[in-house]
Amino acid sequence: MIRESQHMMNEDGFFQAFFDQSPCAMQILRANGTVLKINKAWEEFWEQSSVADISFYNINSDKKAQAMGMTSAFKQALAGITASLRNMKYTLDADTAGTGGVRFLNVRMLPLVREGKGVEGVVCILEDNSKNRFVELEKEKHQNRLKEEITRRTKQFESLLQFSAEILTINDPTEVFEFVTSWAQSLFGLDYSSLLLLEKNGKLLLKEVIGFSRSLIDTFELQMGEGLAGLVAQTQQVDVTENFATETRFTIPDIIGENGITSALAAPMLNKDGLTGVLVGHTKSKRIFSQSERLLYQSIANQAAVAVDNAISQQSLKRSEKRFRHLFESANDAIYLIDLESDRIVDCNRKALELGGYSREELAGMDKYALYPSGEHAVLDERYK
Repeated sequence: MIRESQHMMNEDGFFQAFFDQSPCAMQILRANGTVLKINKAWEEFWEQSSVADISFYNINSDKKAQAMGMTSAFKQALAGITASLRNMKYTLDADTAGTGGVRFLNVRMLPLVREGKGVEGVVCILEDNSKNRFVELEKEKHQNRLKEEITRRTKQFESLLQFSAEILTINDPTEVFEFVTSWAQSLFGLDYSSLLLLEKNGKLLLKEVIGFSRSLIDTFELQMGEGLAGLVAQTQQVDVTENFATETRFTIPDIIGENGITSALAAPMLNKDGLTGVLVGHTKSKRIFSQSERLLYQSIANQAAVAVDNAISQQSLKRSEKRFRHLFESANDAIYLIDLESDRIVDCNRKALELGGYSREELAGMDKYALYPSGEHAVLDERYK
């Protein structure tokens, strides 16, 4: 807009008219950094009068201008080189610029040349790029939020995969309870983490806790519909309470107020046969659980239901095996276990060892016919049909 040519500088009348009427905020700085003149657009831009601006300002002593690089650009222009700065962040003072705030400025420093005298000053042109810059910043914030959300969900997914792999290796119900509540607390940043199982009497019995007193385990019960856990057991849908102080959907257990709890997240533990129990987490400070957090919590609860059922089945099987082994070993008759495909002995009880005179190692893998005379083989085959 301003040419540093001799022709432009000689056209004083044209330059003066251009300077005064330009919509661009412009000021002319002397070589010593003080202000020679500002135009009307500059006054409107800074919400200042020309008298106030000219009377005290020196760009060389302006710390904000120095921090933004404007002082360096001014010196560069004094050396005869046009300097440009983009999106310079300038914080306005409330007492000198209305309500204060932040502006993003595009700045150009142009040498003001007089024929035969060289650079006598600098023309400073400002463009308020705040609107465009704020749009760019909002886009950047949105992109950063998306990146953070993708990172967070990726970590949650990886944690869920690890949870799924590890929980399959646990066969003891008590260890499953501890593993699930610990993982849920860590993954969701909960102050309290609890697991309740549905009993035959229709009540929810506390089986594991983190945060609450462990004396509550196997003693604390909830009726269907009582507390958030009871509500979730009824609806069989993941649910939350943002603030127990305003909750009206269910009766709030005394333990909530006694521990200063504000928010909660609960999910039904569901398997192919229906409800197994409820996984519930509490926080002392107010917490708003996102939809993705609710879905993840439900996934953990469902996997916990399967793991608990498997562990209980494994435990029952071990008990049955123990009872069978006791009956097997204490029987007064000789008992042999025969593999029907290979017709070989795979096990026997103590009485069989006593009567046969063989060791357990000798009997293992022995053909079933070896214990009977050849004349009884046909009878033996008939028994095994």
